[in-house]
Amino acid sequence: MQIVRQASQVQGNGPPVVVAIGVFDGVHRGHQQVISRAVSEAKGCGGISVVHTFDVHPASVVAPERAPRLIQSLSHRLHEITKLRADYALVQTFTPEYSKTSPSQFVADLVAALAPLRAIVVGESFSFGQKRSGNVGVLRDEAAKFGCAVHAIPPALSDGKPISSTRIREAVRAGNLVEVERLLGRRYSIRSEVKRGDQLGRKMGFPTANLDVSGLEMLPFSVYRGTALTSFGQHKAVANIGVRPSVSAALETRFEAHLLDFANDLYGQEIEFVVEQRIRGEQKFESVDALRQQIARDVEMARAQLA
Repeated sequence: MQIVRQASQVQGNGPPVVVAIGVFDGVHRGHQQVISRAVSEAKGCGGISVVHTFDVHPASVVAPERAPRLIQSLSHRLHEITKLRADYALVQTFTPEYSKTSPSQFVADLVAALAPLRAIVVGESFSFGQKRSGNVGVLRDEAAKFGCAVHAIPPALSDGKPISSTRIREAVRAGNLVEVERLLGRRYSIRSEVKRGDQLGRKMGFPTANLDVSGLEMLPFSVYRGTALTSFGQHKAVANIGVRPSVSAALETRFEAHLLDFANDLYGQEIEFVVEQRIRGEQKFESVDALRQQIARDVEMARAQLA
């Protein structure tokens, strides 16, 4: 899959184009159905499949006070979309000016940019254009002016209710890993670049990979067992999510993963931590030595569970 920032970078004026449109935060089971339909429609007509998404959540631009924390970073979202075998991901920069685009102009621009556009695939609850004034009905009417079909995909269901990014965020906040996995269709994970920290873990004998989780919805502050996917392969790991009350008064949420039996440098690389099980809640210890002893116990517990 090629990732592009401009529609002109999509191979146009040739095979027909089928585009799936959405924020797709989480790339959950419902999103997967929308994108997979676009891919199959494109294959059926010998065309090109495009996933049209956005660099940020639209609410962060038009109503930042109501913008949700995200399930995934943009790079993680694109990583999951790649697995669905679309030809292109078109990442639209969402600006205040772009948010003022009318529904009719949105469709006209899309048709012109992705010519020859054969079909548009969206979820049934899709809304678009200035103040979200366009819905699937408006999309069909506008697309019909250009001879373009619209496929509105019903939501995927879990427990009889539509799967949504909102439901997943709520399950993440509650620490309900079973529910998150059911809604996503895969285990919950964090994928991000490893940034340089204060080296405290290394000084205690437990070096950590510090992941950038700014803007993301987080599990409850705790220690978790999981698997780290790196360029060096898969490694069992233990991660702490929290504010490190034993060593810092700062309130910034940190995600620090200690990879078992691993000694390579990961700085600047993107890794994925697949969360498998909660070990214990975050605690404040009286000393760094007490913290070190607890980390050692956490690591041994993780090893025992993996044995």
